Amino acid sequence: MATGGLVKMSKREFYGLFRRAFESAFTEKNILSAWMQAGLQLFDPQVVLTRISPTNQRPSTGTSKSSGSSILNP
Repeated sequence: MATGGLVKMSKREFYGLFRRAFESAFTEKNILSAWMQAGLQLFDPQVVLTRISPTNQRPSTGTSKSSGSSILNP
């Protein structure tokens, strides 16, 4: 019988299940792995930058007619 995600349980039952899942997921190994995959442990931005393809190029600064400082110069 499917419940569609709606299950009656007390806060105490939920916490017991949540705590086991949390302790399984948030291990030192998993946390360090996540920091390394983000390029932040042993700081290496290239870990992330090599996964990103440069699809949006910024226009060169000399071609724009608007100064972009309209807030400073009303």
